[in-house]
Amino acid sequence: MNLSVSKEQRIKSIDVLRGFAILGIFLVNIPTMLGMELFLEERSYNGFDAYLRLFYDLFVQTKFYVIFSFLFGLGFWIFMSRAEQRGAKMYRLFSQRLVILLLFALIHISFFWNGDILNTYAFTGFWLLLFYKRNPKTILIWSIVLLVLSELITILGSLVETTESVDSIVPAFNQFDGWLEQAYARIQFFLIYGIPANIVYFPEILGLFLLGLFVGKIELFQRINELRKNIRTIQIIAFLLTIPSWIMLFVQFTPTSYNPSENYVYVVTSGKTLSIFYVTSLLLLLEKERWQTFLAPVGYVGRMALTNYLGQTVVTTTLFALLFDNTAEITLWQSAIYCLAFYALQMFLSKWWLSQFQFGPLEWLWRMGTYGRVQPL
Repeated sequence: MNLSVSKEQRIKSIDVLRGFAILGIFLVNIPTMLGMELFLEERSYNGFDAYLRLFYDLFVQTKFYVIFSFLFGLGFWIFMSRAEQRGAKMYRLFSQRLVILLLFALIHISFFWNGDILNTYAFTGFWLLLFYKRNPKTILIWSIVLLVLSELITILGSLVETTESVDSIVPAFNQFDGWLEQAYARIQFFLIYGIPANIVYFPEILGLFLLGLFVGKIELFQRINELRKNIRTIQIIAFLLTIPSWIMLFVQFTPTSYNPSENYVYVVTSGKTLSIFYVTSLLLLLEKERWQTFLAPVGYVGRMALTNYLGQTVVTTTLFALLFDNTAEITLWQSAIYCLAFYALQMFLSKWWLSQFQFGPLEWLWRMGTYGRVQPL
């Protein structure tokens, strides 16, 4: 059954997409959270974990932060346009919103994990303010140019050896061993590598932000029925463009020693095309009532995306550090089972929380920081 397109349904679609992205990001992040993979170092997998890592590279790795970044740009449009309608000082409010997001990011990095993406969003988000008043065509051109530039940077970077190869066994790791020293090391890592990395990732992230802004400007989420044929065409093209990268990944796959870093350029390329396929597919599915009902729990997670994203890190790093002396010895398949189970718990808790309150706890704090006053919860 097709439902009439309404603003409320479109917001629910955004929540589902965001919740979907949160799951994929969790699966990608957990190896470095637990020390199974190390930043700036390569890791090879064998046996069943090699096949699972190939599955990640085909369907998960680099696909979901693309969706999350796109949605950030769309969220920027929603925030700014609503603030403008209220006559609020939208540029100042969004700048304050980014400052609070950066504070969350710095706490995340210092106390828990240096794989944070929020700091990149905060730094890059200020550039969105330059594009709010631009017409959709200009925004789309800038988005395409920046995304093409980011692909060229990735290709050139793949030609330069910047990582140190290690065996399939990584050094022992526990979040609580020398916690202060680890916190200091994370801060140093952010200052030495994290901030320069934001410059490298800038074209890609801003390009994705602008794509979301473009979609907001043309009101695509309010015009699904009208643009159904166009969306279906984009869906098919995106899938076909993904196939060459998949073929290269299959050709170079070796189950005895699979090093995902060696194929990263194909993983990044398929990340853009497959994420478009995911988004268009979900938008079309969510036009049907049964899919809206089935995916509603994912939408609850998406409504509390900040809380759930940071909660995944805080709970996972703490829980595993308490239960295991060496969290790096966890296998990839074990971590995947944990991610799925924890995400199921997040769906349940998010639904319960939102039945009691209007916002997630960190979303509430974010709103108070943005508006500079206590907000009703």
